Amino acid sequence: MAKHNYVSMYGVVRPGMIANASCALCPVAIIRSDRDYNGRQIMYQRKYSTPIIVAEDPEMIDEIAGWAENDIVLVSGFIATKEVEKTGTCPVCQTVNKRSEAVINARSGGNRIYISPIFVKKLQSYPEQGQAYADVIRCAEISNKVFLLGNLTCEPIQGTYEDGKVYTRFQIAINRKYCPKGMQELMERTDFPWVYSYGDKARMDFQALHMGSRVFVDGALQTRNYKETYKCKNCGNLFDVKGRTLEVLSYDTEYLANYTPLGIDGEIFDREE
Repeated sequence: MAKHNYVSMYGVVRPGMIANASCALCPVAIIRSDRDYNGRQIMYQRKYSTPIIVAEDPEMIDEIAGWAENDIVLVSGFIATKEVEKTGTCPVCQTVNKRSEAVINARSGGNRIYISPIFVKKLQSYPEQGQAYADVIRCAEISNKVFLLGNLTCEPIQGTYEDGKVYTRFQIAINRKYCPKGMQELMERTDFPWVYSYGDKARMDFQALHMGSRVFVDGALQTRNYKETYKCKNCGNLFDVKGRTLEVLSYDTEYLANYTPLGIDGEIFDREE
């Protein structure tokens, strides 16, 4: 696995694990910290996320199949994305609508985003959930780490939440090479995770970055619930479809190439043509 797409997780096994001969799927709760830099002071606010790990390697499937709720596990791997056709059923006429056709300005049918592991191991078992979470809290600094290197696939998008918090989000393309077990041929694919930044960092990212910018992201995983409005192709009814997604919260975005230079206080430099 190339080191430009790396995830490390120390977390708690949650309900919903599925394991069979071909695949193992397991939700793992981890902690991320919102970091607010003020001089040398760093403030932490613990927030939980529950990404899904999906393993296809037989040895890892066997390992995950032996896990139980409230086990403490260590996982390292990478963010994987897979194009899927998401759908929503109209509550009025029961027509099944494709996201690509029913959502205004939809760029695709949707993505399934998950963690593909290269290493998994159970470290500890606890009889109670509170004990397991206390363990993860003690190890919060290593619970949720992400490092990404890629290029923006589109212009960054800036917005403001209802509480006034400014965010910038952008999608990056990450190329990786891999060799499936039992095969000699080296394969290559591209994953497309979304990255979020907040506050002053968000303003700087929005000013500096554009389509094609190359960035290195030091961050953490965050899961988020969302809803989209569909328009039924049959009766024209508008209805909301809920979903859950996995994203990356950027603690630090390093601009590497094809970006607009910023001044000391974040102003854009005047560049000579």
